[in-house]
Amino acid sequence: MLVLTTRGKKTGKPRHVMIEHGFFDGKIYVVPGWGERTQWYRNIAADPHVTVQRRSETFAADAVPVTDDTELTALFQHFRNTSPMFKPFLESWGIEDNLRDFLSK
Repeated sequence: MLVLTTRGKKTGKPRHVMIEHGFFDGKIYVVPGWGERTQWYRNIAADPHVTVQRRSETFAADAVPVTDDTELTALFQHFRNTSPMFKPFLESWGIEDNLRDFLSK
């Protein structure tokens, strides 16, 4: 788990959320559980500057949506092989456990 701090898109006030994350290729990945309706995701769309508290470290970062098929393919393969929660996650979003469906959705 990590604590992600965003700025409210309307108020500009700090907003904190504890979320599960994955770590791959030197980057931290988080997934909005309700897609673009997720409040912290909407805050990031308005202002991508965030603070991340992970384990004993806290640091500033810029949140960037992953849209590149090559990066998404690498993520699919990595988390499919390492995360016991990946398949249930896919099922919860109505995504079949295959790369083509993952990339298309």
